[in-house]
Amino acid sequence: MNYQQVSDNIIRNIGGTRNVTKLIHCATRLRFTLQDTGQADIEQLKKIDGVLTVIVSGGQTQLVIGDEVGNLFNVLQKNWDRHRPRK
Repeated sequence: MNYQQVSDNIIRNIGGTRNVTKLIHCATRLRFTLQDTGQADIEQLKKIDGVLTVIVSGGQTQLVIGDEVGNLFNVLQKNWDRHRPRK
């Protein structure tokens, strides 16, 4: 898995960094709390290499990644500032 590319695609299709109010992960999933779930392109998120499926439930948009979620989360956090709009 190309973590950098997957990270960029997730940020773009989740609605950008401004749309995310909270990001955590568990054993197999990235869990996003979004300001506006309508900004996330669920079908495109499902097509990203490394994303097994997407579940929207309980106020979260969850990307099922599997065992590599921790590595992807680390890269996603590092790339977050690069994608944040400058003031």
